[in-house]
Amino acid sequence: MASPHRVEAQLIAATPFGRLRSAGRRVVEDVDGPMEFLPLPLERQLAGNARVPNETRAGQAWVETVANAIAKLTFGLHGGPPRIGLCLQATLDATGRRVKGAEGGARVRDFVESLEAALRGRNIDLETPIGRAVSVGEASTLGELHSALGGLAGVPDALSLVWWDEVSWTRVARGRVIQSAIEPRGGKHDLGLPALDERVQGIAPGARRLFAGARHGDKAHTETLAQSARALGREAARRLIEWPVPDDSLHPVALLPASRLLLGGLVGRMASDPRLRPVLLDPLEVGLAEGLRDREDASRDRGLLVPDESAPDSKELLLAPGLLQLSQEDSAAIIGAASTVGPLPSHS
Repeated sequence: MASPHRVEAQLIAATPFGRLRSAGRRVVEDVDGPMEFLPLPLERQLAGNARVPNETRAGQAWVETVANAIAKLTFGLHGGPPRIGLCLQATLDATGRRVKGAEGGARVRDFVESLEAALRGRNIDLETPIGRAVSVGEASTLGELHSALGGLAGVPDALSLVWWDEVSWTRVARGRVIQSAIEPRGGKHDLGLPALDERVQGIAPGARRLFAGARHGDKAHTETLAQSARALGREAARRLIEWPVPDDSLHPVALLPASRLLLGGLVGRMASDPRLRPVLLDPLEVGLAEGLRDREDASRDRGLLVPDESAPDSKELLLAPGLLQLSQEDSAAIIGAASTVGPLPSHS
């Protein structure tokens, strides 16, 4: 997994039961790009603005750092050439090879081709070509599907909300990813963590970073996170009910509605912190319940809302038990990237 600032490489293996896990070998490196490089804001990168000085050098430094991390990870390994699954913290084109934009980073015309060339320069032969990179949202969802600790392990139909530098949604059906979407920059739900951090700094210049301030109960931080979580809860309800799925009328088994919402990414792991639950998980659940109650008939028919069994006379409908699941897999994105290269060898 690689951002423009930091690269993490892990060795991933299969369990005897076919799930994926970290094999315990890990390399982390910081990207040492040119000091003179001043990246364009992501919006201007995606708009196709002209390259800025040293952007090509910065992109190459990113590629070279990924290659260095892979070289260190695979040094001394036996068992034949490696297979590489690649997750980039960036906006990719439809082929998954070109970096169209990266927060605080550089655009790279063909990241995958450049990486394969850098690996050849280090005498690293690959068992198969890399093919394409995957986004953090897609990789995190795949990791939750394939990891032994994944929140979607054994769940055939679900919606995944990965909340990190950006907000991304992924629809899982029959145990595979069938749709994904990233909230557009400047849109109603452009609530990625860098954007929220920037918003807090606008309210309270010089304030603590987002989660640090929230843990201390700083008003600007707690209100910003809680409002964002509630809004994303309502949007999750809309997507659970309304997000169209491809027509598969010819499939012998009807496509089931999503039965689980997974909160993944950095926020998914942070939400279990007791100091952050009131500003992350609680308001997300409130927004989710509000959104589903706005679509009560459909929500009840799909089992997303259920009667309150503790109050038989109450007409209030509650979130179905187990509907919302938090990520429990710290390496979800890396495991998800590894899952794209095909079956892996089993390690007991």
